[in-house]
Amino acid sequence: MKSEILDIYQRIGECLEENLEEGWEIAWVRSEIDDDVSSSEVYYKDADGVFHYDAPSDDLADAAIELWELSAESGSKWFEMTYKLSSKGEMDVSFRYEEVANAELGGRSKEWISENLGNVKVSGFWAGQ
Repeated sequence: MKSEILDIYQRIGECLEENLEEGWEIAWVRSEIDDDVSSSEVYYKDADGVFHYDAPSDDLADAAIELWELSAESGSKWFEMTYKLSSKGEMDVSFRYEEVANAELGGRSKEWISENLGNVKVSGFWAGQ
């Protein structure tokens, strides 16, 4: 199973590299997945320090779901994943195992941005603008 997980991490990284604009420095994938719903978002910082939002490719969203399914099979089902990749190839993945309640539209995304990117404006992000 470990090699399957590593393969999925590799696919996510390749999807980012293929779909982001040239000149990105750091990219994040935020995925929320539960038994009957899933959502993924891509954020990246360009060389000028500007943060951007982008919708994930279908391949990237599918890879996140596959990762969740493998985790669920092993008994460590997560609710939220953050995958971080630098343009130099450095990668980090973290998981949140409990759902964060926030009924406000886009509230969990805004909370994630604050926790992971800081107090920044994200170009193309619709919630709360």
